[in-house]
Amino acid sequence: MMMKLDISAILIVKNEAERLTVLLPKLTGIFDEVLVINQDRHRSDNTVDVCNENNVKHTLDEDWGFCEPSKNLGPFLAKHEWCLSIDADEDPTPEFIAWLQTFDRSYDCYYIARKNFPLKERPQDIYPAIEYKLRLFRRGFVYCKPILHNDYDPRFDAKVGRIEFAALLHNKNFGEWQKDHNRYMDLIKRYKDSPIIPRQLKEKA
Repeated sequence: MMMKLDISAILIVKNEAERLTVLLPKLTGIFDEVLVINQDRHRSDNTVDVCNENNVKHTLDEDWGFCEPSKNLGPFLAKHEWCLSIDADEDPTPEFIAWLQTFDRSYDCYYIARKNFPLKERPQDIYPAIEYKLRLFRRGFVYCKPILHNDYDPRFDAKVGRIEFAALLHNKNFGEWQKDHNRYMDLIKRYKDSPIIPRQLKEKA
């Protein structure tokens, strides 16, 4: 039996109880700590129940309309030095789990490859087949600006690594992607004069 990894897996969710029912048992079998940040103070689904059933630590945060404002909360609450940020619609690959057993911890953070399932209807310029995202990191060495569609940035003195093989599989179909895309476009139009919207996204609205 594989020893659980001394890594905190962090998820930021809203209304993802159905996905969490499948994902949390997998993650709790791999990681010593799984932490769910629920952007749903009104508890409009049974995310809290699913977390409790799987003995997963969870906390409530404001519903900001997008996940980025909650990204710095996860590492702050995590108990382990190393953290993995993962979405409810992502799966870690077996190759990635094996790599995590002995990865080089002299680095402070890693960009990892996320494989998106190919969909002919999906615009490849904004949703490529492979994306590199800073998702594995040592606490205190990354920061996420509360800007729509922003990811973690490494600290200026961080030693940064990169994983070329597919570490995460993005399990989102076209209907789900379209729904998210429309929601983001609405946010961009609503807050177009706000600094939470980066310039490149304003140009696409």
